Amino acid sequence: MRILFILLIILFQVGCVTVPEYLINVHDDRPENIERPSEGNSSIVFMARIQGGYQKLSLLKYDGKSITGMTRNLMTGFEFEPGDHELEIGLLKMIGELNWHVLESHTIKYAFEPNTKYLVNLNLTGEKRYVLQIEENNGNLTKVLEF
Repeated sequence: MRILFILLIILFQVGCVTVPEYLINVHDDRPENIERPSEGNSSIVFMARIQGGYQKLSLLKYDGKSITGMTRNLMTGFEFEPGDHELEIGLLKMIGELNWHVLESHTIKYAFEPNTKYLVNLNLTGEKRYVLQIEENNGNLTKVLEF
């Protein structure tokens, strides 16, 4: 019964997610299933789910505008207009069953190209903790920024 109640709450909250006017679209699918952005746009997908899913990376701010609530907590991908943007990316930890707490955050400034899918992941090979990568059309990843 408890699991059914939790599932109903999650379904209700996912149904209540609205796309902020400064974003074109949001995605709640598994990161590897999120398609490339629509024609002329950029997208950013957060790959890392850490410690069995109890920690994850997410978008906290887009050009100084806060991404809050279910949009921040449940979405794994964000589509937006290309160009120079400042993004605050955070590491979130699940506390309880539906509450996410920000453990740390980093702000990056980057010139996002049109028709490009960017991935944010843990950086396992460099000095910095996170990495921004481009997913090429053939599926290969190119590192563009460590932060």
